[in-house]
Amino acid sequence: VLTKQEAPVTPLLPATTTPTVPTTTPVAAGMNPEHGKRGQSCDIAVRAPVPKQKVSMGTPDLSSAPEWYQGYINAVNENNLTDAIKNQTALFNTFFESITDEKKEFRYAEGKWSVKEVIQHIIDAERVFTYRALRFARKDETPLPGFDENTYADNAKTGNRKWDDLIEEFNALRRSSEILFSAFDEDQLNATGI
Repeated sequence: VLTKQEAPVTPLLPATTTPTVPTTTPVAAGMNPEHGKRGQSCDIAVRAPVPKQKVSMGTPDLSSAPEWYQGYINAVNENNLTDAIKNQTALFNTFFESITDEKKEFRYAEGKWSVKEVIQHIIDAERVFTYRALRFARKDETPLPGFDENTYADNAKTGNRKWDDLIEEFNALRRSSEILFSAFDEDQLNATGI
């Protein structure tokens, strides 16, 4: 009978094999490192993207914003930009669903924009302003021209567009804006320009 101390030891590797130390491949920035490594998060898969922390906008300094924008800025309740985009997108979609077919082409007066044209204006303006935000965030100091929303509206041919296509474009653009702004750090969010 062998005791525990006298039990034969069976090597796990043949005698001619030299054990190797596993090598670790560097992990790309923004990815979760291997277990036991600095910065590793157990609730995220190894080498999976690590969600960025939300950057709070705080209360904006309205002295740097033109007066005609201040009403828009003050209408935003959230302190986090991506939260604001998500929440406002949901509210827009609830509103869009409430619009009857007969109201989609409605104009409150002759020569005024239809409901569809207002939505197209929101899409056009968001494209213009997100492009400007990108330029500011990238420290591009090239002067940016203004845009004439009435010229855009006159040439958008929104009356030829299907409602569902317009709403799909709005939502795709909103998702793109959310991704863009969530990638900005605090310095980029605070960048300014003309």
